[in-house]
Amino acid sequence: MYLPGNDDRSRITPLIKLHPDDCKLSVPVCVTIPHSAVIPEPDRHAVTTYTGHKNTDTDEVTWEEGKLTSALTSETVSIYTTHLSYLLVNLVSNETEQKHIIRVVPLVGGISSPRDDVVMSVLLCKDTDEDYNLLLEDHRNKVRLGNYVTYTLVRSAAATPLELRMRSGDDAYSLIGETLTKFDIEHVCRASRVQYDFLLKRNRDITVDIPVIDVKLTVQQSGQSATVTVLKTKATNLVVSAETSQRYLAQITEPAPNRTGVTTGM
Repeated sequence: MYLPGNDDRSRITPLIKLHPDDCKLSVPVCVTIPHSAVIPEPDRHAVTTYTGHKNTDTDEVTWEEGKLTSALTSETVSIYTTHLSYLLVNLVSNETEQKHIIRVVPLVGGISSPRDDVVMSVLLCKDTDEDYNLLLEDHRNKVRLGNYVTYTLVRSAAATPLELRMRSGDDAYSLIGETLTKFDIEHVCRASRVQYDFLLKRNRDITVDIPVIDVKLTVQQSGQSATVTVLKTKATNLVVSAETSQRYLAQITEPAPNRTGVTTGM
């Protein structure tokens, strides 16, 4: 669906759909929506409201700009309307910071033997149970390493990239390729999901009965605070059948599924 506004960065609310479609009310109702902008002094800022009306014949949505009364606070925006339809709010100034919370989900693919290399996937999704549960469903053949952690992104015209850094803390495995990857903040905020795969190569010169995967994952936006997570498990916890392991390895070499906003990399 086309969304109005000159810059995605200025959008401070999700797209709201009020039901039943195109119902007209005799008196205005107040719809209060949490917003993502950091606004210490709301009186110094203005917003633009958009009302979307859906054509039942073509399913296209046409937008009207600025015809609704609104009130902005540091945490919410209230809109007064007599028409149940689509609602969207943009901040007039693009220089104001916005905060977006994401979930960081580390997963590991199954292996057929403790001597195998390991692929660790770090996935980023929106901080909602719906997005998180969909992510787990799509990756149900992988093993979760503990619970997800949340990270707050600061989005502005001068936003710095989001960095993912992986370090191995055990001699049994060595990280191959890039140990640091960077994502554009606008890309992370717009995508429904972002994924990056780190390859841990089994060091076969190190002989241990039960090798341990021990890595440290650092998530940080340059200039902001960092979140550090230690991910640790025995390799034997990842052993699956050879057939399942081969199927997983085949999947990670295939193109990502055709879902809007999903990005993968390695």
